[in-house]
Amino acid sequence: YSRHLSRYLTIWSATLPFVLAPLLGWTSVPVIAAICWSLFSIEEVGHMIEEPFAALPYDQVQTKRVADVIKRDTLAMYKQ
Repeated sequence: YSRHLSRYLTIWSATLPFVLAPLLGWTSVPVIAAICWSLFSIEEVGHMIEEPFAALPYDQVQTKRVADVIKRDTLAMYKQ
């Protein structure tokens, strides 16, 4: 769905000036820029949320270490 959303958003953004330019004149340039920037930013945040560790190299994702800490803390909690 991500590819379809990106294409739809691109087409929608490309046709937005044809609708807003007659209504707003030159004011439509910053309005369109703000709208497109916010929508593409939201889409990028969605991609980052889907794959939170994609930006890190594989050796920096230390899931074993995190799991060991969780296990240690859980066992300590049950021993109390």
